[in-house]
Amino acid sequence: MNNYLVLGAVASALFSNIATAAEPAKTSNFDITAELGVLLTSGNTDTSSFFTKIVAKQQLEKWTNKYTFDMLKKEAEIKDSDGNKMTQETDDRWNASAKGSYKVSGKSSAFVLGSYADTQYGAYATYATVSGGYSFRALEKENLFLDLDVGAGFVDAKVQGTDDSDDSELYRGSAALEWKINDMTKFVQNVSIEHAPGLDNTQTITETGVSASFSSSMQMKFGFKTISNTNVAEGFEKTDTETSVTVVVNF
Repeated sequence: MNNYLVLGAVASALFSNIATAAEPAKTSNFDITAELGVLLTSGNTDTSSFFTKIVAKQQLEKWTNKYTFDMLKKEAEIKDSDGNKMTQETDDRWNASAKGSYKVSGKSSAFVLGSYADTQYGAYATYATVSGGYSFRALEKENLFLDLDVGAGFVDAKVQGTDDSDDSELYRGSAALEWKINDMTKFVQNVSIEHAPGLDNTQTITETGVSASFSSSMQMKFGFKTISNTNVAEGFEKTDTETSVTVVVNF
């Protein structure tokens, strides 16, 4: 119960600080990107996949706030034992996160991060975390930068197929690399590792993306994402992967 109180207090502090920082709206800079990918196949096999991702960034004098939401749905047409065709859902997941970073110096900041993942077919039905820590820019060039995070917090997780949830302390590290190869092409690599001793689980998430610009407001992006857990129930794979080709629009 104490962990839940701490989770609530930290989350409240995060959104309270973000809201407070956002008060001088005329000095803020809000950028939004939206990704959309749809894949339909027909013939011998009918399948459909839908992927969307929205990222909103707000740059203030001292605060940098980032909100992320992504969703994946997949369906496939199968035949039952009598040969009748029917549509079966094969994947249904969504993730949301909010991060507030307060600039301490030119290359370092303190952050608070909250995230929530919900999936119908993964090893964990829900995976909610709140953490805080220190961020710093380890490498910065004209067309390249690398940001590193280290922190701690708490996690509350529900194993797929059960009604019980477990909570644990959490230790987190992450890296974000962005390389602008040329005026048209950009490469992004994100890696996060979260270790939860109370769950006997380490979750690793990697995201790789290459985008090519059509214009200043539209790009085509190829993405590959992995979500790995070291402790999963019997019958579940430890690693889930997502491969996507999306159109990205900047607002």
